[in-house]
Amino acid sequence: MKARHAAGESMNAIARELTSNCTPTAHGGAKWHAATVRKVLQQKAEEGVAVRL
Repeated sequence: MKARHAAGESMNAIARELTSNCTPTAHGGAKWHAATVRKVLQQKAEEGVAVRL
């Protein structure tokens, strides 16, 4: 996720793909939103963790 965003892919595009691939959110939700992607990226950056989805 981090690499895709760094490569210029929008958070909306990442969210659409996660939703279309039926990737559940951290809380088991079915629909991803750009705000959720942003939050995941921010949290993982603060933790120093690379995110790959």
